Amino acid sequence: WNNASATEAAPAPLLLCLSLPDFPVAVLRRLVPALAGQPLVLGDGVIVAASAEARALGVRPGQELALARAAHPTLHCLPAWPAIIQAHAEAVWAVARDFLPRLVLHEDYLLAEVPVCHYTHGSPQGLAEALRAAIREQTGWSAVLGLAPNRFLARLTATRAGTSGWRCW
Repeated sequence: WNNASATEAAPAPLLLCLSLPDFPVAVLRRLVPALAGQPLVLGDGVIVAASAEARALGVRPGQELALARAAHPTLHCLPAWPAIIQAHAEAVWAVARDFLPRLVLHEDYLLAEVPVCHYTHGSPQGLAEALRAAIREQTGWSAVLGLAPNRFLARLTATRAGTSGWRCW
């Protein structure tokens, strides 16, 4: 009997954070392609989402829409249309549920525990790559993923995933 193998700890489960960067803006740009590359904000009274082009002008979510419009007349302003954005998000969440049945949805991201038994693609990284590919193939959206031992680090790691689309802490 090998005593060393009995004392080895099982790998701890990781948390996976799936995020869709600038998703509300991307949804509306998909519906109205002429808005691509334009400074765009969403909201009614208060900005709830801003494109990278709008952020480059200094416009930020939480800012009053009237003030942003006054300072930047070229700004395109649209209502957020939460039902349309939610419908697109639900398509992404449905793909994620095929990989990880226990998801916790937040406003603009989801978290899922990835127990060792769910390493169906050989490793957490393999699972992340397969999930990203399935989301892209089935919905056309590009997700970023972060894998880490806790919620905070998973969220942070997802925001810093970069061009690879996923990152492990």
